[in-house]
Amino acid sequence: SSEAFLVLKNLFATREKSRGVFVPAEGRWCPIRTPQRSGLKFVMGPADWDNHTVLVLETNVYDDVADFLMSIVATNRLRKPEDRENLGVFIDPLDSLLLRSDLEKGIADAYKVAGPQVITKKLWAKMAMPFIKDGHICIYSSQVTSAPKIDPYSKDPVRQGQSSGGFSIQHQADTVLEFMNRNQSDYILQNAGDKKYDEKKNPKVGH
Repeated sequence: SSEAFLVLKNLFATREKSRGVFVPAEGRWCPIRTPQRSGLKFVMGPADWDNHTVLVLETNVYDDVADFLMSIVATNRLRKPEDRENLGVFIDPLDSLLLRSDLEKGIADAYKVAGPQVITKKLWAKMAMPFIKDGHICIYSSQVTSAPKIDPYSKDPVRQGQSSGGFSIQHQADTVLEFMNRNQSDYILQNAGDKKYDEKKNPKVGH
């Protein structure tokens, strides 16, 4: 999330006419701490949405997210080229989006919910062309797909990529960042010649 907000902040710094959209699909965000940490201005309604602000779209319904994004992209394309804006979208996380048809089914109904792979393909099928052509940015966070292993010696099952979007993410995305566990050897120390960490004499400067 911090990485995505930094991208939006850089977008605002380099594009005079630019706006952001944040979809907290899990509902896990703080209207006080998030603006403080990111340095971004978040607004809760379209009336307050202006250049260099981030509109919070509090929903996890795929249909609402896709329809809203396509409508604002279409409206933007109707403007003169010099008046068009660059859009930065952050959906956090992709895994929490649900089709409205799935959401409306009862808890006791037997059904199969559309998985993240399906959601990803549906979303990109709608958005890829206009986003690429108009220079917009869309960032998705997702979880690594895994299954509990009863037998530690068993082979891992073949999956559609490690992320929840499957191979669709690897094929469509320009950049994929994988956040891995951090080990002691990953740290960059102030004195690179001395491999021993010391809080005062040889502090960590990165990883």
